[in-house]
Amino acid sequence: GAILLGVPVGFMTAVFLAKMAPPKLKAAVSAAVSLLAGIPSVVYGFVGLYIVVKFFEKMGRAAGESVLAGGIVLSVMILPYMISSCCDTMVKIRDRYAPASMAMGVSRWYLAGQLVLPASGKGILISMALATGRAMGETMAVMMVMGNSIATPTLLGKAETISALIAMEMGIAEVGSTHYSALYAAGLSLMLLLFAINIIFELLKRRLSREE
Repeated sequence: GAILLGVPVGFMTAVFLAKMAPPKLKAAVSAAVSLLAGIPSVVYGFVGLYIVVKFFEKMGRAAGESVLAGGIVLSVMILPYMISSCCDTMVKIRDRYAPASMAMGVSRWYLAGQLVLPASGKGILISMALATGRAMGETMAVMMVMGNSIATPTLLGKAETISALIAMEMGIAEVGSTHYSALYAAGLSLMLLLFAINIIFELLKRRLSREE
């Protein structure tokens, strides 16, 4: 949910900053993005509790904690990774192609759509991989807004992430018990899932390299 919400917003913001934003506005937005990256996750959790969760409660939900609330909070948390990386990549490629394009009379929109964006594919994939890893490893913020219910997750229902499960129960699990081993198995499954996602991104990056 965080990737589906955060990646399009981050990508469009990066395109705007790299190609259309006036210098003063770009500086202000870039400073705000850097500030978002430095905010502790527990602060995001508190903001999510008092804004996102309360919003769902006012919309008629008995409890505002849900998977969707966690996805919304996480989507904001991954924006700095998407925006900074994508914007830097597109600015470098634009500066590389801009002089020749201007000399040939190519329009700004053609330069952006036909040259810069296709050449930025690998950088965008790397940004998505970083954002995915950041979202999957987050613990505190989602633990505060998802309800921490061990149940089959639904979009508007309570649930618990693997990282939150480990954080909450590792301290009470007896060393050497089945419970203790199960928490390590949960951590292993999360790590394997992250490896699988990174392999997929790497294969996509190599395919883009071959097409270039």
